[in-house]
Amino acid sequence: MNFDMVHDVQKIYRKLLNCMARPGVVANISQESNKLNIASGLSNSLLALTFTVCDAEVSFNILGEHEESIIRKVHNLTYAQSEKTETADYIIVKFLAERGKIATAFGIAKKGTFIDPHTAATFIIEVETLGLGPSLKLTGPGIKDSVSVEISGSEAWLAARTEANAEFPLGIDVILVDLQGNIMCLPRTTHTCNLEVK
Repeated sequence: MNFDMVHDVQKIYRKLLNCMARPGVVANISQESNKLNIASGLSNSLLALTFTVCDAEVSFNILGEHEESIIRKVHNLTYAQSEKTETADYIIVKFLAERGKIATAFGIAKKGTFIDPHTAATFIIEVETLGLGPSLKLTGPGIKDSVSVEISGSEAWLAARTEANAEFPLGIDVILVDLQGNIMCLPRTTHTCNLEVK
């Protein structure tokens, strides 16, 4: 069965909205993304999310290996325009992208304005695993009291995200996807506290 650019994208979008409204909640998109059979340089799950958020009206950049060839492929598949990190709407971060590069990207990416905070960039970051666990405590809107989650590799960008989101309502939303197709969201309003560094 092939990936359906309408129905499968809609299913992923609904899961994404639920995760954004309820930070720390984990959904899985592997049933949809495993239908993809496109050589893009991105994992199926990361590509499926890219299809979900990218179209001709938005811009993007890629962080990770083979950036230029992936940028061309994503543009051809989605018609989204590639731009520098400073001006891109979506920053797509491949698994094992350089830590320093990710942290720098958080520092220079769009954080919106006080009049239009929604013009900030969104990061889509591929990690090894994520789920419930002892590493990170989340608090904020959409969370009753707090929730503890496990996000492998978060030490590569967590401090940079906290700094980027220091001046509410400015800040950066983060969509996480792991190698098993699990997704989780960290809106700019979500506060994080390290419980155990992995």
